[in-house]
Amino acid sequence: MNLNHNTNKQTGDQLTAAEWNNLAADVNELGAGGGSNSGSAAAIDTNGVVSVNSKGNTTISATKHINIEPAYVANGGEGTYGDVQIKPGDDITLESHHRATDKRDEITIKTSNGQDGAAKAPVKLQVIAADMTLSSKGKTEDPNVMNVNVTTGSGKGYLKVRAQAIDLRCEEHGGIALQPKGKDSQNHMNKIKFEHGGGDGLEFGTFNTEKTSIFTDEYRFNREGVWKMATRQTQASDKADVNDDTTALKYVK
Repeated sequence: MNLNHNTNKQTGDQLTAAEWNNLAADVNELGAGGGSNSGSAAAIDTNGVVSVNSKGNTTISATKHINIEPAYVANGGEGTYGDVQIKPGDDITLESHHRATDKRDEITIKTSNGQDGAAKAPVKLQVIAADMTLSSKGKTEDPNVMNVNVTTGSGKGYLKVRAQAIDLRCEEHGGIALQPKGKDSQNHMNKIKFEHGGGDGLEFGTFNTEKTSIFTDEYRFNREGVWKMATRQTQASDKADVNDDTTALKYVK
């Protein structure tokens, strides 16, 4: 074997495409010798760069995509692809400054079935973790609020949360607001609904401004409490949404 592509590099120097291709040729020549570790290294074009800067950061850049694809491992006719493991010493950061100017306020993470054309579709994302914390630390605009939006790509979609038990609690000063909007297919105002049986059971409470229904075997009220009857006499029309008659008006108290 004759390896003639020796290159002396200092920390922070870039590895050009030509130098990489020379190294790839050397690796291929070494791999041709056989053994369990033999293999090949593919050449990169003149726009690809692998570099290590003075801080010890390794950069892999390309003119289009960077793919990390584990090799296929045959296993008795039921082969699989290997895992991709990332072992950070600290944080993992996704930075948006390389995106188009009008997209730098967000980063999109996609799942895909890997198909082409109309067959391409997102798949379930499973996250396995002991606990999860969502933080708005460092947010400059309205830092005390984190919005979670569910969209279909063209409008809002349903959010369904399924669990053994669901516990909503305020550990600081705050409240819990349930705010339905609009009307159903029968032109009735949408409502808040409580039912037993995991979603297909006995309804025991529904609430909206048209009708309140509570049906249980026992009712309890504070015997020292004060009951007040009230009307909803509206003031001048000052609505949150003038196109939706179920949104807020100002009322005479």
